[in-house]
Amino acid sequence: MCQGSGRMADPKHANQQAYEYGRQLMEQAIQNAEKAENNNADALIYNGVRAVVKGDYRIALSKFEKAMMELESSSAYFYFGVMHELGMGTSVNKEFAMRCYSAG
Repeated sequence: MCQGSGRMADPKHANQQAYEYGRQLMEQAIQNAEKAENNNADALIYNGVRAVVKGDYRIALSKFEKAMMELESSSAYFYFGVMHELGMGTSVNKEFAMRCYSAG
């Protein structure tokens, strides 16, 4: 709590500093993943999952599709299938989802 100063620091200030540091690290990780996604299926999938969490299904579908078609990622087939099975950004299509699962 004293942050090496020998006297008590305001805990709210220390918590805010820790939060800001963590937020900056996360923003840096996101930027690195976005830069790396050109030829990296894992980065595309990571960014696609992040888009799903945000509710931006159109972007998620495009990232999974790119990882499937251009980089032949079996994991991308799984996520693409899940989105079609659950109707996330698309109509529910369980038959298509099963084909994605099988292809992956």
